[in-house]
This record gives sequence, C-alpha cells and structure tokens, in this order.
Amino acid sequence: MGIEAGENGGHKIKFGDGVTAWNDLPYTYDLAAILAKIDEASGGTVYELTKTSLTQSDNEILATVDSPKNGDVAAIATVVEGVTYQQSGYIYNNKWIALSGTVEADKVIAPENLVLSGNYTQLGNWTKTQSGTTTKEVKGDSVWDIIKEITSKTVQPTITAQPSVSISLSGAGAKEVGTEFTPNWSVSFNPGSYTAFEGQVATGVTVSSYAVTDTNSGSASTQTGSFTKFTVADNTNYKVNVTVQHTEGAVAKDNLGGTSNPEVKIAAGSKSASSSAVTGFRSMFAGAVVSPIELNSAGIRTLSGKKGQFTKTFNLSVPEGCKQVVIALPNGHTLTKVADQNAFGTDIVGSFALQSPDIQVEGLNGYTAADYNVYVYAPDAALGANTYAITCA
Repeated sequence: MGIEAGENGGHKIKFGDGVTAWNDLPYTYDLAAILAKIDEASGGTVYELTKTSLTQSDNEILATVDSPKNGDVAAIATVVEGVTYQQSGYIYNNKWIALSGTVEADKVIAPENLVLSGNYTQLGNWTKTQSGTTTKEVKGDSVWDIIKEITSKTVQPTITAQPSVSISLSGAGAKEVGTEFTPNWSVSFNPGSYTAFEGQVATGVTVSSYAVTDTNSGSASTQTGSFTKFTVADNTNYKVNVTVQHTEGAVAKDNLGGTSNPEVKIAAGSKSASSSAVTGFRSMFAGAVVSPIELNSAGIRTLSGKKGQFTKTFNLSVPEGCKQVVIALPNGHTLTKVADQNAFGTDIVGSFALQSPDIQVEGLNGYTAADYNVYVYAPDAALGANTYAITCA
C-alpha cells in the first residue's frame, strides 16, 4: 500500500500488485471524488413545471419529478390558452411542501366567466334585470381587476379652464395732459385646469414665448419690462398688448389615477391680452381766494379748491374774507349751478361771469395750452366763510 499526500487532507491511496508501475495504478481512496459523489446526492435542483389544464392538480405535476432530493424546489405555472392563471412554489423535504403563503389579489386569476343571477338588479357597477341573468366576461382577469370593476366607476376628466394670459401696466389710468409716463408692464399666465382628480392637479402647460407690443410701436419678448417714457397728450389712449405661445398640456388622469381614454389634454396654442389704458384729460380748477389771482394760465393753475379730472359735482370751501371765486372748466363744459349753503342752498350761478374770450390754460409741465371756460364771482364786499355746492355739465 502507498499513500500519496495532498494539500488540505486530500490524500490518495493505491495498492501495488507487484507488476504495474505506480503511475499506472488506480487510486483506491480519492477524497475529492467522494465529495463530488456526496454533492450529487444532495438537493438544490430547481424544476420549472407547467400545467396546461385547470383541472390538473399540483400533486399530479409534482409526481412527474424523478427521484427528488431534500432541498429541491419546484415552480409550477398554470397556463391555459395563453393565459397564466396561477404560479406556485414547492420545496422537497421528504415530501413536497407548498411555499405559496399569502397571494396578492392581482395574481389570482379567474378561471371562468361569472354569471350574475338572483333577485337583484345591481352589484356595484354591474347591473342586470330583476329576475334575469347576465354573463360578465372576466375569464383570465385578476381578482383585483374584477373587484375594481365592480366597486370603482371610472370618470373621465374634463378641461375646466383653458390657459389664459393677462398683462398689467403699472399706474395705468387717466392722467393730466403733460404727465410724463414710463410704461412698466408684467405678464401673468394661467396654465388652465383639469378636473381636480387625485394624483393630478397641474396641467403641465408652460409658456413657449412672449410677444409684447405697445401702441407707440414698442416691442419685447420678455415676461416683464419697460417701454420708452412718453408725455400724455389730449388724444392719448396708450395700451400694452401681449401674445403668449404655450405648450400642450399633460394627458389628464381619470378619477382612479389612470390615463384618460380617449385622451384629454389642453392643446398647444396662443393666448392674447391687452392692458388697461393710459388716457389724457384736461384738469378742471376751482378756488375761493382772499387775494384775487390773475385770470391767466399761471394764476388759474394756483387754485387749490378743486383740480383734477372733470366731475359734475363737488363742494368748494369759501374762506372768511374771500374776494374772488374762480371755476375754470375745460372747453365744452359749463357751470350750471352754485348752491349757497349759508342761504339754504340758493342758486347763485348768476353771480358768476363767464370770461370772454376763452382763457387758455396750460397742461402739466407747461404742456400746450387749451381753451377753458372760466367763471368768476367778484363780490363787492368780502364774503364770510361758506360752502358752495358746484354743479357742472
């Protein structure tokens, strides 16, 4: 007998026969070969099995495994007419033991259609006649899909508001002629809205471009900005306009969070808007003074009792010792009544003399003068403190 030493205890033994050379003798004991044999005898093989009939049991298909060993695993899929109904797993420990455990409803498949029958007309979203029957085509559907079809009705979304745009012009409104105005503008965009189902609030519509113009031939392509300063004139009607190009919206979701079918979404397009206007007006002037003014543009513009845009009625305070009351109206307007509050509202409009010819009064900042109808009351004696209620047309 001879022993051939190996690493890690891998010794081998041979027995000589007195004739055969050592290298030609077979090994009687080979540890590596023995371990390989042991490994071959242990489990660990995975068997992928398929049932093609809903009536075939798992045990029947498991019986087709030849000589299973402890530790072997079998995966069984039930596939009938291209539909996978069930998948289950087993491990072998002297017998086959199921590994399925808890199964999610979306993995359990209905093996046949359902027939609704009985004395009722509705089962969730499913309906039938009171005493009749109806068949629901659910074969091959998951139990979860069937439950959802019964309990959850799909409601398609709608577009509740299309995108819109607006543009604001800071300080827009009526201005006295001669006012210097710098247009500062800002564009606001609303992306529209869908039916507010859970999982989707925004439409996803965004601005592609801005095209901003004004009535003075200015142009820009930004959301905010300024145009050149100008002087307000009698015929000024200044506006800023914008046209916005926008993208299409995302596809709206239905009430169950699914994609709308047919698709509901805002189409790409453009929206336009105009700002409020800047217009010009000639101011009206009024005042009651102790020291009479010169009846010219400079004097009239010093009156502080009433000035600003034309109004049909206003009150004018008369101070103690007043020696002159002046009301200057832009050409085209007239003084129709002056009610003396100290005389129970007596109309004294006849005491006011319309100056002739018309007096020209400048606009703000020395802007070109225009004709005014100027009415003057110059009493013989100084007036007491009073209030006049003025009416113009």
